[in-house]
Amino acid sequence: MSWNIFHDHFKNSLVGNSENTGDEDSGHLRVTYHHNLFTRVDGRNPSIRFGTGHVYNNHYLDVPDYGVASRQNAQVRVENNYFDNVGQPIRADTSLSPVAGFVNAVNTNIFVNSGANSITTPAGTFVPPYTLPSRRGGQLSRPSSSRARAWVRSSSDRPRLKSDRPRPAELTRLRRRARAHRNLRGILIATAGS
Repeated sequence: MSWNIFHDHFKNSLVGNSENTGDEDSGHLRVTYHHNLFTRVDGRNPSIRFGTGHVYNNHYLDVPDYGVASRQNAQVRVENNYFDNVGQPIRADTSLSPVAGFVNAVNTNIFVNSGANSITTPAGTFVPPYTLPSRRGGQLSRPSSSRARAWVRSSSDRPRLKSDRPRPAELTRLRRRARAHRNLRGILIATAGS
C-alpha cells in the first residue's frame, strides 16, 4: 500500500484473517506500507497477524488510539515513520491478541506529542528482501514543504456519484489535508548502516 490518505475511520487495515488461522496465514502474508498519511484513524494502521510487514516513511497524524500493531508472532519492521499526536504509536503486546508480535527498527522513527510505545517482546528479526535508497547524511528529519516533489492521490480524486459529493467545507478540508500530506512527504528513508 503506498501513496494513500487514510482518514476518519475506526478500524483501518487488518492483515491476517483471524486469531485462529495461523495454520493458513503463517508464512503467506507479506505486506509493505509506505508513504501514506494516516489521520484521525483509531487503529489498525496496519495491524498485522502472523505475517511479515514493512511499514516505512508514513505520516501518522492525530491518531487517538494506536498506529502500528504486531500480533500473533508477526514480524514487522517499523521504520522511518513520523508519529504526530498518536496515542500509542507502536504495539507489540498482548492487549489485542493472546500472543504478541515482534517489531524492529523502532529507533528510526520520530515521535512528536505522542504516547509511549507498548512493546513487550524482544526486537524482531525481519529484514525486507529489498534495499531502499539511502538519504544523504543518513538522518531522518521533520517533514518539510521544500522537499515535496510528487503528486499524491487523495480520496477526493476518485469519481463520485452526485449523492456522494462532499459538502464544500469537507472538500476544502480534504484538499488541505492532501496539500499538507504533499508538503509533509519529505520523510525520506535512512538505511541503517549507510
